[in-house]
Amino acid sequence: MSIWRIRTDSEYRSLGYDDEFDAEYIRLYRRGELPKWPQVFVGYATDAYPDFDPKRAPIPSFPALSSSIACDSYVRTVLEKLLRDHVDFLPLASHTITDDQY
Repeated sequence: MSIWRIRTDSEYRSLGYDDEFDAEYIRLYRRGELPKWPQVFVGYATDAYPDFDPKRAPIPSFPALSSSIACDSYVRTVLEKLLRDHVDFLPLASHTITDDQY
């Protein structure tokens, strides 16, 4: 049996919710209190470190998102083959991120 541990790296950009209610939607969905996945909006969080420069920070494949794990479209294609029967991949929307889909 294989055991995988997926975690985020704090040296990269992280994601933040555009609205405080988006974090609540995720909690409600996890508890089964929402019938379908809502449209959750995120953006790159730029206030993580005092010297953070968003122009120079690497864009991660596994950005941190509160207590959740997000991944870009490339990682999703890799992980879907391994985890398709064990996880749901849910889309995140963004008004500002245009370089990839999370």
